[in-house]
Amino acid sequence: MSHWASKLIGRPYRPRGRGQDSFDCWGLCAYVWRTQFGVDDLPDIALDPAKPRAVRERFAEAIEAGDGCQVAVPFEGCAVLMSRAKLPDHVGIYLSVDGGGVLHALENTGVVFTKFGALHANGLNVLGFYLPRGWQWPTSTSSAI
Repeated sequence: MSHWASKLIGRPYRPRGRGQDSFDCWGLCAYVWRTQFGVDDLPDIALDPAKPRAVRERFAEAIEAGDGCQVAVPFEGCAVLMSRAKLPDHVGIYLSVDGGGVLHALENTGVVFTKFGALHANGLNVLGFYLPRGWQWPTSTSSAI
């Protein structure tokens, strides 16, 4: 994959990792939004893999509070909210490269790119696509690179 995200693949997972050397899933999203798309005003979502219920509740609270707006069709840079159960517990960034996929940080694996069709095979269900509240992607960043 020849893409700006290539330089992030393989970086380690670390709880509360906020970049640039290590990430948790939310830390990776915030880092990418900040460095690639210029979005700075993001809520911090504390993630502790040892407390998956708390993670799910925090994501659900952020959605209810309107911290993001849902979009019907993903495009480069959208957050992809995912779940291994009923409530959201994982997030990544949609990349339109290579037929579409998600850049995300997995515990025990680190930062990976997973083709969109392979998410379910890896136990992840897509719940929706989101943008930060009140922010619109510039047209020039929404196309495939």
